[in-house]
Amino acid sequence: MRIKVSKINLATSKAKILSHINDSGQPPFRYVGKEAAKYIEDYFKTYPGIKTFLDDTVAHAKEMGYVVTLFGRRRPVPELSFAVRELGCIAGIVITASHNPREYNGYKVYWEDGAQVTPPHDTSIMDEVGKVTSFDMVKTMAKEEAVKAGLYEVISDDVDEKYFAQLRNLSIHPEIIKQMAKDIKIVYTPLHGTGLEPVKRVLKDMGFENVYIEPQQAVADGHFPTAPYPNPENPDAWELALKLAKEKDAEWSLVINPDVELRDKSYITKMISAISETHKVAVAASNVILPNGQRQNPMIEPKYWEELLWPIESVTRKIRKNNSYLGADQTGYCEKVSGCCFFIRMSFAEKMGYLDESVFLYCEEPILASRVKKYGYKELYVREITAYHMHHDSEKGNQVNRLRRFRSSRRYYWKEYSGYGKMKLAALMFSDRIYCLIKCKGREN
Repeated sequence: MRIKVSKINLATSKAKILSHINDSGQPPFRYVGKEAAKYIEDYFKTYPGIKTFLDDTVAHAKEMGYVVTLFGRRRPVPELSFAVRELGCIAGIVITASHNPREYNGYKVYWEDGAQVTPPHDTSIMDEVGKVTSFDMVKTMAKEEAVKAGLYEVISDDVDEKYFAQLRNLSIHPEIIKQMAKDIKIVYTPLHGTGLEPVKRVLKDMGFENVYIEPQQAVADGHFPTAPYPNPENPDAWELALKLAKEKDAEWSLVINPDVELRDKSYITKMISAISETHKVAVAASNVILPNGQRQNPMIEPKYWEELLWPIESVTRKIRKNNSYLGADQTGYCEKVSGCCFFIRMSFAEKMGYLDESVFLYCEEPILASRVKKYGYKELYVREITAYHMHHDSEKGNQVNRLRRFRSSRRYYWKEYSGYGKMKLAALMFSDRIYCLIKCKGREN
């Protein structure tokens, strides 16, 4: 991309370059599948210059052990985003696998707004990349020459300090932290990534004293030796951290969406006080208010006949005199609570094998509720305490795809957790198939 600027600061991270090429000189296609391997092979044939560049980069990395970029040492991706904006950069580059296996290590490009590149910049970059047919076409400069010309600059620690300060300013109620920091235990794992030092520093600055780091996963290693698939949604990735939490006597875990606000300064202490009185409770949640003022807790699971007779849904809802929520006016046991914000007892989570990761976004609540019931526990709704779920329904995206994902999750719940017999399940599946055909066709139109 041909951009005229006086100076470009590429805010990149220092990272071990994880080999895209194995010792035989061939891409590790066995990890990515035959179709992906063919795609990569064809791509390198079309753009041989890129293959040469990757080979040279890997060779240098193997020889030196690392590649030093302009940050001077490892930094997490969010700090790259911050540095791009703070330094007025036109772009930033980070080498990362993100939350993927090591075979996915590669370049990520961020634009001047600190976000990953979007059209038209992404296509413009790839157009320029596509023009490279030989590594000789890539302009290079010796480091010493670049330094003299003012084209090479190592980012100072001042950027770190500004970044840490910005993180500390995000605390909504720092005074509460001062009061409770000594009593709160925090278990953290960077999953072999680059978040360790920033997280330790910020937590210390904010006053937290009981911070426990999972030692094996504290080592920055892009081979991810203890978590080959370092995705937080993968329960295997959290095995060591959960074991450490158990050792440190963590009784409860708070599961909370990033768009949930806890405006009550004593929210956590009040909830713990409310739910610690009985060992029957495995899951507990407060009152949750949506932007439109509607309560999101506690929730009701539709009856079998309601889902089977979906064409007369409006009638069945009138019969039960509500929609999806109880709107209960007092604290008590309930059928299920919203997954946006809830406490879960660690001993129960361990007993049931932690959360079922077979679904995403949809039907997580009824699955959890069924497992709570199976193991002889209860869910508790605490009416007197309130959280605010700042969720807004969006019309963006493919509505048909969203509907299909929801129905797929619903069918999974029926099969694995509902307890319906074969006849009931067959009738429900047939009814659902008709439902999807009609609803999907209507939304496509």
